[in-house]
Amino acid sequence: MKNRPSSKDIRDMLQDSSNVDVTYSSDFHIEEDLTSEDQINVSILQIDYYDKNPRRADNPQFSQIKESIRFSGLIQPLVITKRPNHKNFMIYKGGNTRLKALRELYEETGDKKFKYANCFFVPWSGMESDAILGHLQENEMRKSLCFFDRALGVKRAIEILKVELQKPSLSLRETHSLFVDRGYSISLSMLSDLNYAANILERSMPYSLKQTLGRPQIQRIRQVDRVLKNVCSEFDISTENRDDIFHKTLNEYNELTWSLQFFIRSLEAALASFVGTSVHDIALRMA
Repeated sequence: MKNRPSSKDIRDMLQDSSNVDVTYSSDFHIEEDLTSEDQINVSILQIDYYDKNPRRADNPQFSQIKESIRFSGLIQPLVITKRPNHKNFMIYKGGNTRLKALRELYEETGDKKFKYANCFFVPWSGMESDAILGHLQENEMRKSLCFFDRALGVKRAIEILKVELQKPSLSLRETHSLFVDRGYSISLSMLSDLNYAANILERSMPYSLKQTLGRPQIQRIRQVDRVLKNVCSEFDISTENRDDIFHKTLNEYNELTWSLQFFIRSLEAALASFVGTSVHDIALRMA
């Protein structure tokens, strides 16, 4: 069986083909049986966004990308695939932002140079996990995802893998091995931090913070969380009460007022009030 092309393989093939002249034609006959990698010219109206795209917020570079396409065209062809029994093609391994830019430009200008896109077709692998991991890897190479979007994308990929492999759970090391085998380059420590963000912090952290905090801040919050667990153990505070204190405090601040030191001070005050001791006593234990 032929191995699936890696992101680098596809990038190299696209680089080789990006200067090929394209003749605009009628819409592509999607019903044609495409069984191998191929470069094809496709109407953007026949290409759907990837419906499990890890990106939730708009790409902050969207305006620049759109203007670049307006004046220079689509330099890097879109990578597309097609799920069985689906009407249209679908973005594969990144490209939702470029497709959005093309659609807006075509709607604004009616120019056919924005209606048709030179694409690289990759046959559907039969594994949904390949698609989402391909998008995560592509965004990783572009450094274009905020930490929380990446974390939630990883969480979704894990859920998909569990279904595909018919496994109720996956250990961190199993997950890491599966990700790497499918072409998503990520360290075990990074995966651990992403997992913490998605499964512990996401439910209570304000949306504005999710769009601004990066890995260093998440690691510091995680460190504070570990210390809090130890202090709560000293006072025999239940896990439920500890979680309630932690998450309520985390949810108090928005992007403009939040800082790690404010969070720690507020956490110490909330814990001191709960156990009936001084803030100074808790601060010494948390230090």
